Amino acid sequence: MGKHYGLDVPTLRELRIDVDKEWVDEAGQPRGINNLKELALGMEKGDLFFRQGDVLVKISPGPIGHELTTHGPGQPIGWEPPPGKTVPTVVTDDATDITPTTAVLNGRMTWNGREDADHVYFDWDTDSGEPYANTEDLGPGGEGSYEKEITGLSDGTPHYFRIRAHNSKGENCGAEKEFTTQE
Repeated sequence: MGKHYGLDVPTLRELRIDVDKEWVDEAGQPRGINNLKELALGMEKGDLFFRQGDVLVKISPGPIGHELTTHGPGQPIGWEPPPGKTVPTVVTDDATDITPTTAVLNGRMTWNGREDADHVYFDWDTDSGEPYANTEDLGPGGEGSYEKEITGLSDGTPHYFRIRAHNSKGENCGAEKEFTTQE
């Protein structure tokens, strides 16, 4: 494979960069790369680099559940959701506003699976893991943040909870989180 101007990069040991060659940063601004450290640090944190004509372009990591795609030769490369419907992606966030008898459960749907959920739930219990003794159905919903205040809790007690979402492709659950009510 040819290595003109350092544009073909089959492996790092073969990387060569002509310091007089103009490159473009992620904002489209021309800049010369005269230090391999910048390129290596970007690769270490997950940035991707590709050649578009005579320009080396950096792409930062994309959103959860998205794929790096293009719509053909000469077209821009970018992050897009995968084709077709998938299960939603949810993340359980920490509980807030914890008192001796109440707490607010928090979570997010970061990807709806190309179809809003028909149900978003919070499950909680004083025992860890399934089955959960309590479930609150928040109804249908899409990408975004969710919260639910729960009441009637016992003081000084550990509680476990998670967010859960369902659409026509199935169900996904966030990781279980724990909080302890105040004494």
